[in-house]
Amino acid sequence: MVNLEVSIDAQEVIDAIQKDELLYMRLYFDLLGLAEWARMTIMDRTPELTGLTRESWELTYEGRTAGLEGLAWKVENPDRDEIAAFLEYGTRPHIIVPVHAKALHWIGLDLMDHFALKVRHPGTRPLGIVRTTAEEVRERLDDIVKKL
Repeated sequence: MVNLEVSIDAQEVIDAIQKDELLYMRLYFDLLGLAEWARMTIMDRTPELTGLTRESWELTYEGRTAGLEGLAWKVENPDRDEIAAFLEYGTRPHIIVPVHAKALHWIGLDLMDHFALKVRHPGTRPLGIVRTTAEEVRERLDDIVKKL
């Protein structure tokens, strides 16, 4: 299982503003907005031809405890993490064979059913979707902290 995620953890900032509930709430909503932006950005950058992978990116709240002690969100693709890893890091050319069936089956760009006993896949170029978005999240998080 490959762990591809963008995490937003603002514990250091929260420690500094724990006594100011209004400032804390502002930070909470700023970070929630940033986390949702990250999820949407990753989804938009995932090729449409990946089918369910594009729609499977999830945003989860990872707050350690309730109240002013911690805020963290995570964007991940738990149901399709292997395919997400292929898109992130790429693959070499390889042969695909059926594992649980007698033949491979897919619906092509022509919207027709296709069957094969094996396919010579040319490989996938690495897209760096999650890594690029994570860098942008860090930059945006710095901007949010500067505005506090």
